[in-house]
Order: sequence, then structure tokens, then C-alpha cells
Amino acid sequence: MDSDCDYDNSDWDDLSDDEDAEQFNFEEQDEPIYVKKLNKEVECNEYESDESTEFITTRSQTQNVDALSDPDEWLHVIFAQKEINALESFSPSLWPAEYYFEQYFGEELYTSFAKMTNIYYKQKTKRELNATSGEIKKLFAISILMGCFSLPRTREYWNKQIRFSYVADILGVKRFHQLRNSLHITNNETDHSDTDRFWKIRPFLEKIRETMLTKDRSQHLSLDEQMIPFHGRHGAKQYMPKKPIRFGFKNYALTTTDGLMLDFELYQGTFTPVNSKHKDDYGATIALVLHLTRTVPKNFSHVIYIDRTVMKNRIRGIPFDNEKTFRKENRGFIEEVTKSDKSICAVRWIDREPVVLLSSFVGSNPITQISRFIRQKKQRDLIDCPAIVSSYNSGKGGVDLHDQMIANYRIAAKSRKWTIRCIFHFIDVVLVNAWIEYKLDAASVGTTHIMDLYAFRKFIAKSIIESTEKRKRGRPKTNVATATNQVEKVDRRRHAVDDSKRSDSQNHWPQFAKLKSAKRCANKCNGHTRIKCEKCNVFLCVNGTRNCFKAFHEK
Repeated sequence: MDSDCDYDNSDWDDLSDDEDAEQFNFEEQDEPIYVKKLNKEVECNEYESDESTEFITTRSQTQNVDALSDPDEWLHVIFAQKEINALESFSPSLWPAEYYFEQYFGEELYTSFAKMTNIYYKQKTKRELNATSGEIKKLFAISILMGCFSLPRTREYWNKQIRFSYVADILGVKRFHQLRNSLHITNNETDHSDTDRFWKIRPFLEKIRETMLTKDRSQHLSLDEQMIPFHGRHGAKQYMPKKPIRFGFKNYALTTTDGLMLDFELYQGTFTPVNSKHKDDYGATIALVLHLTRTVPKNFSHVIYIDRTVMKNRIRGIPFDNEKTFRKENRGFIEEVTKSDKSICAVRWIDREPVVLLSSFVGSNPITQISRFIRQKKQRDLIDCPAIVSSYNSGKGGVDLHDQMIANYRIAAKSRKWTIRCIFHFIDVVLVNAWIEYKLDAASVGTTHIMDLYAFRKFIAKSIIESTEKRKRGRPKTNVATATNQVEKVDRRRHAVDDSKRSDSQNHWPQFAKLKSAKRCANKCNGHTRIKCEKCNVFLCVNGTRNCFKAFHEK
């Protein structure tokens, strides 16, 4: 997003002429927090934790969103920007690149795919497929490579004239389509659900979400919708005429400003799993917002950027000047009103069209200058831009950035099966998430060479394929001269420990390190600790929920 609030007609969901936006500040305060966007609005009375309803309770739940329409509640005063508490920072550690993907895709997931794919194939054809977890890995690896080297037809990768060896040497074309067309993660005969329209892929989605929920919630978060392309039949398929992808499934996502997805929920109409009380009080859209932000901690200040959540008819009571009079003002004119309890402000600003924003975090000050083309003067000139617009533009694009990275190398899946399209979409999501984590860690530790997304996807596909290759037992057949000239391959991982040293059960003593910031656990649990092994010189968790120190030395 452009920091100078320069709006264009790109696919990015930036603040534009015909849409307004809001910021949502999850900061503990004495009054309710409001979400605003000129289409729908909400008063958040509770913090939802898990399935229960808990949320910064400060007012009676009977006070609903109509409180914004009371003109006596608003004053023509400047809103004071609120301070944000700093989040604790951890010392970065760089893991092998493949680990960032493997934390989402464990071995048990491939095994489940193989098992359920075999069951489905037998139910359908009365024959055995005998698919293995290794073949499922190859199927996914080939699909990832197809996203990197896009051809118009899948079978072209095996075409004798232009044979693509990266793909054709891994699986035969017949076996590839046989596995892909039968791909399942649930048993159709026993796992059926009447209320979940995505029950066929629910175990897969929950495994990905489980890993996402372990990630730290950063200071600035973005909540928006993304589209999963699909043209077949399904009850949850949406038609969005103004989106780049018009047909498909709508997926609401919570991301960081870097594009790292932290939570998601597929929209399925009345069956969307949200808190029923929030839905009755505030409507489906706001209930979904509260559902996705339920994991944001209360003990820190977090700013969440959202749009299209406040209806015009809900803010008619805000004492703005008459709109016809307001439109006659020069470009850059700002009008601001604040609630009497100073919990929220509303800012109206003229760009090409009037723009309205609500925030419980920042108002119009400090005002900056941005460049715009003034039609009357027939030249570019500086106009005033309120701080709330600058803040919105700098924090809103997380979901759009994630979508852009997926679109660059999207896995092609021309299939009428919605399960295949959704599975491949979330493989793309995992790849983007893994690359963002890898890139941020690599930059933090000062790595000079960082793979771009294209190289990272190829590397992950290669590592998946290599994990299916069985190593031959016994001593390799190598003569003395060859062995002498060979250079031993060094494991350059940050926390690499020789297996014999790690499992010798001698003098492995825990030691507490006096560090300002905790280190990431070497057992790949996503935790941070200040306890390390004296002998192995790696940091390992030991707490009430897990004993990575023991598990690491028993491998």
C-alpha cells in the first residue's frame, strides 16, 4: 500500500472513492470498542474466548449498535490518539527451510490422506487403490511444481514432445490423475455432517488452523475476505462481481501486515460457525469479526484493520455537516467528531469522494500532506490527509498481500470437485505462510541469501520428494580413492546436534541461561525457553505442558 494514501484501481482493497474503512483497537479500556466502516458497525461488549463469550465487558449487552446513531453522544472535538503497549520480542532463530512447511504438514496428515483416499476409491470402484503416504507426498510435490511451471494442460507435463522431467519422473500421468481424483481426508459414509458444508476437508483445515493459532499475534492485524476460485456446484459458492475472482468460496482471514495468516473461516451462510448471541445482537458479519479476533490477547494493545462492516443507516445520528454542503469543500477537507466518553471518533475526509472512517485508536491528528491531481488547477498539489487514513493504508493490506503471493504461483486444479480446489488452495496458503516465516527469521539473523517465494516453493517440493526416497541399508560401495577425495557434507543448521552425541545419555544437564529474551526451542515445538542443555548447547522447553528436553534426547 502506498504510504501517501494514493488510491488507484488495482486489485488491492485499498481505501477508495466508494468504500470507507475502520480500525479496531483491542485495548482494555473503560468503554466499549467500536468497529466502523460505512456499511455496518458494532459495539463489542465482550471478548470471545474459545466457544464461550467473554470480551472486555463494560456495558449492558442490551446496548446495541444503534448507540452510534445518538447525536447527543457526539462532540465536535479532536480525538486523542492512544498509546499502544509494546509487545515482547523474542530472539530469532533460523530453522531449515523445509521445517517451516512441515510444521503445518506433519507425517500423520499424509498418512490420513492415504488411508481415506484408499477407502473412498474402494467405495466408488470396489477395487483397491493401494495409495501410500509417499505417493500422496509426490502428488502434492508435483502440484506445487505445476504452480511454478504453469502449462495450459496437466497432461502436457508428460507429453513426449515437451516432457517435463521434474514432474514426469516422479509419478506416471495415469497414477497422478487416479490419486488426485480420489483424494480424500474423511470417510464419506461415516463422517457426514448436516451443519458443516466443508466437512469433507474439515480435519485438514483444523490441522492447518491448529498450527496458525500457535503463532504470535502481532501489533497490527488485518481482517478481510479472500476468494477461492471454483466454478462447480456447491451450496457455499459465492458470486462476487467486483472481485478479481468472481466465482468461488469466500474465506475470511486474519493476517499480519506482512501477510502471515493467523486464522480463517470459510463462509457457509447460516452454517458459518460463529457465536449465536453475537449473531443475534450484531448480525452475521460482526459475529464473524468477533469470531476471528477471539484469539487476540487482551493483555496487549492490538490494532485491527477492517472494512465493509458499518451500514450508512446506522451512523445517521453522527452530527456531520450536510453532505451536499460537505461535497462543496476543497479536496483534503477534514471533519471529525468524537463520542462524549472519548472512546471512538468518526472522521470524514474529501478525496475524490467523501470518505468516512471510525476508530477507537487514532483520529485525524497528526495531519500530513499528500500529493493529488487537482482538476480545477489542472496540476498536482498538496492536500491534507488525516492520520487515520495513513494508518489504515499502512495496515490494511495483509490479506490482499497474501492473496497476491498465492496468485503468483497458484496450484492449477481444473476440477469439478470442490474438495480438490480447497485442498490445493490451503496448500498454497501454507506455502505462503511458511515462506513469510522463513523470510522474517532469515532477515532477523542476518542471512545474506534468502530464497524468494518461487525458489522456496521449488525447494519445498524437492524436500517432499526426497523424504519419500528410501535409503539403502549397509555400507555404500565406494573405493578408497573416491572416499578420500569426498568432502564431508556439513550440517549448517543453527541448532544441528550430532545424533550420537544427542542420544548417548551422558552428562546432559539442563542449565538456566540469563538472557534478556527467550530462545526458540530446538525440538521444533514453536515455544521459547531460557533452559538449555549444557552438552548439546541447544535450548529446550521444560514446563508443565511439555518436556522437550527429554523428547529431544530420546530421538
